[in-house]
Amino acid sequence: MNYDLLKNRKIINILIGDEDIKSTYGLFSNGMPKISGPEIFKLAKKFGCSINYSLGKLSRWQFYEKLLDYIIKNHKLNDFLTYIFSKDNFRDILSEFNDIGEMEEFYFDIFWKVIQKINTILYIDGYELSVVSNYKIIYKKRDEEPVIEVENIEEINNEYVHKLHNKALEELNNGNYDNVITKSRTMMEDVLIELISNKGVNPKDNGNLIDLYKQYKELYNMSLDNTADIRIKKLLGGLETIVQSVSEMRNNYSDSHGSLSRINIDRHHALLVLNSSLTFCEFVIDVCKKK
Repeated sequence: MNYDLLKNRKIINILIGDEDIKSTYGLFSNGMPKISGPEIFKLAKKFGCSINYSLGKLSRWQFYEKLLDYIIKNHKLNDFLTYIFSKDNFRDILSEFNDIGEMEEFYFDIFWKVIQKINTILYIDGYELSVVSNYKIIYKKRDEEPVIEVENIEEINNEYVHKLHNKALEELNNGNYDNVITKSRTMMEDVLIELISNKGVNPKDNGNLIDLYKQYKELYNMSLDNTADIRIKKLLGGLETIVQSVSEMRNNYSDSHGSLSRINIDRHHALLVLNSSLTFCEFVIDVCKKK
C-alpha cells in the first residue's frame, strides 16, 4: 500500500480546509473545516500523537503531514479518516444551521464532494477513499475489495427501523416536514448499506440511493424472470417507485435550498414518504433474512 499518496500537498490542503469546495447550497465555500495550528495539536492529541514542533518553524500543512506520518505508522489511518469526515468534526460549521434537515443535506453534500475531489487526485495511482458501512472511510487500492468489519444482521432489523420511524414521527408532529424527508431517506440508505455489507461487499460510495438499491437487488437475486406473477412484478415496481421518488425529492430539496423554486411539502406528503420508506425497509430486511 502506497500511503505516501495521501501526503500529497493538494490532498492535505483539502483536509485542512484550504481548498474551496462549494456546497450545493452556496452557503459555505470551504469543504472541510479550516483547521488552525493549535487545532492540529488537539487533533494529534486525540489520536495519541505528540508533535513537538513550534508554529514558527512549520506551516499548517507541514504539521498535518507529520500527523499523517504518525497515523499511518501506527495503523490508525481508517479511524482517523472516519473521524475527520464525521459530523463531530464538522460541529462548528453545522452549528450555523437552524434546521436539522438542511444541516444533514449540507453535511452529506460536502461529505461526498470532498471524497470525490480526493479520489480524483488518487485516481491515476490506482487508490481511493471508499465509504463503507456506517460511513466508515477506508483507504484502499481501487481494484480491491476493502477489508471491513461486517456487523451482525440483528443490528439492522425491524425493531431498529421502527425506532428510526418513531424519531421521524416526532419531527412530523413538530411540523418539521423537511426533516421527515431527510430521515426517511437516511433510514433507507442505512438499511441498504448494512444489508450490502452483510454480504461482505463494499456498498456503492457515490451517495446515490438508486445505485445502492440496484446493488442490493443483484446481491439478493431480486430480479424476476418472465415466469413471475404479474401482480408480484407490480408490487416490486412499487418499491422502485419509492426509491426513485425519495431519492429525487431529497435531491430536489438539496438543489433548491435558498431559491424561489424551493418545494413546499405538506404534512400528508411527508407522512406518505415516511410510511413508504418504512414499508421498503421492512421488505428488504425480510428478504435478507430469508436469503
